[in-house]
Amino acid sequence: FTQTVWFIGALCPWCMLVWSMTIPMFWVFTIWNAAQGRFGARTQRIGRALLPFCWAFPLANYLFIIVTIIIKFPTILTVF
Repeated sequence: FTQTVWFIGALCPWCMLVWSMTIPMFWVFTIWNAAQGRFGARTQRIGRALLPFCWAFPLANYLFIIVTIIIKFPTILTVF
């Protein structure tokens, strides 16, 4: 995402498709692994507390990306 938006300066449809899959996988599996105790006992408590809300992290990540794209490419909405 950072390379595409800030360095390349163009939106790649393939890249955005990859983001749409890897973002939820990262958040859900990281929180799930924390809940399983794979990162230690302290993170297990945090993981178990966050596991019911693991859907909110990809959603927040998507919202951040959408807002960043709208700010960085303001003419993208004028195409429609």
